[in-house]
Amino acid sequence: MKRTLGLMVLAFALGGCNAKLKRHVQGIDDLAVKVRHQQVRPEVDLSDLDSGVSEEVGGRPDLNHTSTGGAIDAFEQGFTMRLASLMDTQKMAKRIGKTTRGYFKNGQPFGLNPKSDWSMELMITEWGVGSGLSGAAQAEMRVFAGVFAPTGERIWHKSVGCTWDLAPNMRWEMGQVSANLVSLSAMRDDALRNAYMDLAAACGRALSNTFHQDVRRAKKKANKQ
Repeated sequence: MKRTLGLMVLAFALGGCNAKLKRHVQGIDDLAVKVRHQQVRPEVDLSDLDSGVSEEVGGRPDLNHTSTGGAIDAFEQGFTMRLASLMDTQKMAKRIGKTTRGYFKNGQPFGLNPKSDWSMELMITEWGVGSGLSGAAQAEMRVFAGVFAPTGERIWHKSVGCTWDLAPNMRWEMGQVSANLVSLSAMRDDALRNAYMDLAAACGRALSNTFHQDVRRAKKKANKQ
């Protein structure tokens, strides 16, 4: 199954946050990139498609039997437990941190210094499985990043949502339900681990790219003053 990666970047309080970054950007020599780990339970929500759901036979969907949405509820609960036991959120958070640090090259946009008074803090706020606009099941993760001055003032922040397709797009509802359940049930543990670790790295890249862009804009505006 081919997996395609789609990224979405959301910014909250964009104007005010970038104004603070512009005010401080010339005084930042280096930055410490830190990972704040917190236990976040996965969420599995395939409820966007709730018709044509099949009963399970031998722990796998029976595509010849149509039932109510109760089968999806049971599947979601079981898959949530599987993800919770399979994935280590601390390892995922560390992958985000490692990827983000890798984008600080040759002192750009700032030098890396684990003892710096300026810090960027990263943390996973949500993760699990959902269904995108097409209805196809996808791995999902949301990561928050904040940059803090030595005084503790937050001068920049972003929230990034990343998705990774886990099922093919069938383009019709009943077929999509079956495809989602079959694809998720068939995924091996190592494939799931790799999908979420790759997703964590993708979030790290997305955060790094938007941070570097915002820093360049802030420096350009600061230099005009």
